[in-house]
Amino acid sequence: MRSTIVMGLLFVAFFSPAARAADEADIKPDVKAFEARFKVVKQRFDADKRRYVFTLEAIETSDKVCHYDASFQDADDKEVKSIQVEFDDGGRETTKGQKYTAVVKYPTRKTMEKVTQIAIKKGD
Repeated sequence: MRSTIVMGLLFVAFFSPAARAADEADIKPDVKAFEARFKVVKQRFDADKRRYVFTLEAIETSDKVCHYDASFQDADDKEVKSIQVEFDDGGRETTKGQKYTAVVKYPTRKTMEKVTQIAIKKGD
């Protein structure tokens, strides 16, 4: 009886949304692509909204639009899903020294089961 209860609790803990969120939080995006234009000041996983949030500081002034993509990849480096990185101000331009917030919204949990790494890439 006791072992059945323990097994049931382990099953619930392993397959609960909180356990999946912890797995998603363990995948830290590769941010090298940001470094040409920004200093990454802070980054964190927002489990409630299932998204990764970056605070970026511009290292140059530019009127070029910020276009980056997040490539969700499996263990073989094959892209499972690509999502555009969203900037709070739309990413219209940057001013040296100003801080910007960029967000990567995660795809479905089913898709995330295949993902082992996330790479930020400069878009077109």
